Amino acid sequence: MLINTRLTQKILYKIDRVLLKFLKFWPYFYLQKLFNFPIAKLEFYKKVSYWPDLKNPKSFNEKVTYKKLHDRNPLLPIVADKYRVREYVRQLVGEQYLIPLLQIVEIPEKISFEALPDEFIIKANFASGLNILIDNRYETNQRELKTQLSYWMNMKYGYRNLVWFAQEMPRKILVEKLLRDRNGKIPYDYKFFVFHGEVKFIQVDFDRFGRHSRTLYDKEWKRANFTIKEELKNAQDIPKPSNFQEMLEISRKLAEDFSFIRVDLYNCANAVFFGELTPFPTSGRAKFHPSNADFEIGKLWRL
Repeated sequence: MLINTRLTQKILYKIDRVLLKFLKFWPYFYLQKLFNFPIAKLEFYKKVSYWPDLKNPKSFNEKVTYKKLHDRNPLLPIVADKYRVREYVRQLVGEQYLIPLLQIVEIPEKISFEALPDEFIIKANFASGLNILIDNRYETNQRELKTQLSYWMNMKYGYRNLVWFAQEMPRKILVEKLLRDRNGKIPYDYKFFVFHGEVKFIQVDFDRFGRHSRTLYDKEWKRANFTIKEELKNAQDIPKPSNFQEMLEISRKLAEDFSFIRVDLYNCANAVFFGELTPFPTSGRAKFHPSNADFEIGKLWRL
């Protein structure tokens, strides 16, 4: 199907909105597959400015997309689940790396706010990016918060991105301790890109709830010669953590069962905490600068 004209794209999106409204995930998925994933290809093009080759994927983004569409590894619904992954982490590296879990509920109304500390973070177990930071429980509008959480629990998450394993997760709301560094700030988020058991580069995100930015390093902590997403104006050099070797070893152990996975860790006062495992970062639509880095990194991943 030719989808490189604006008129065709406009028609596709109109049809897609109707399908998303009325279809459940698997009928929607197989209908997209029948027509060779036109929406996935269009979304890919809009983000990274080239059309993906999903028959012979070469770039990192192409390989992420290919695996997302075809990989049915039964571990994926476990490691991508922010609740069930805790046991996976506990068995592989130890409970000391888990962020303290304060409450877990399936219905927002069951959150016991009176039993919570002044600050905490709320997460949806089945999704990426569905987080709410509460830094003052007493100033929080509980009604509005519960309305937002109810919307999360009923949304068709991952449909358009064809994230099949998100549909296999029993939906839950997690309330976790809010981590802070020595200066009382939200800690850096270290994202280790692990290919075939070896860390190849690290993305450090900071000020995630403010002027979000990031800096990339290789495993020797030398500044990478590429960036992911737009050039971020406030990117800065981040000191190498004193316990960096420990973080590398944790990442390798958590990545043992996968040809590629991203391991997210936090570092608070030299104590390492597990964040999440991300099998398909940005759903295969990361914007690399320069663009050829997408293909160079793709060479690291043998499908």
